[in-house]
Amino acid sequence: MLLSPVKYTVSALAGSLLMLASLLGSNLWTYQRLTNEVLVGDIEFSRLDDTSFNALLVLSDGDKQHFVIQGDEWQLDARVIKWQSWASLLGKDPLFRLDRLSGRYRDTEKARRTLPTLYSLSESSMVDLWELVHKNPDLLFMIDASYGSSVFLPLQDGVKYRIVMSQTGLLARRINKEKS
Repeated sequence: MLLSPVKYTVSALAGSLLMLASLLGSNLWTYQRLTNEVLVGDIEFSRLDDTSFNALLVLSDGDKQHFVIQGDEWQLDARVIKWQSWASLLGKDPLFRLDRLSGRYRDTEKARRTLPTLYSLSESSMVDLWELVHKNPDLLFMIDASYGSSVFLPLQDGVKYRIVMSQTGLLARRINKEKS
């Protein structure tokens, strides 16, 4: 049985609207997932002297680590593994591993003259997927390990930051009020 031109037009229009709604829905679903943030932890600083600070890093799993950081600013680095777009749409969220915590100086001349304080936050292993894919990007075509992420902010006495990982990288937000 053949469809009349009106029924054919209505069916084609309904199919097109259904396809558009599906595309918009999947786009919205993806957008919502891209705004999720994962708590990494909190870091708090207390001044030891002019350029040294005690740092207390409390990770989201409850692990606490103490460090002495020298400089004007602190920097936290992470390695990020992202999935190619089709795998991301299937629900695969990016993965990350904290890599290092360091101190840094705003003044580049001072940074050149002074050795930075630098702490590794990850244990070495025989096989490092990020390193493997980073050096051989065609080896596992569904994984993108082409970047890391860093956040750096001023070192200040008594300041506490909340650190989160978003789809765009590490973010740090001050969570205590400024002293008056």
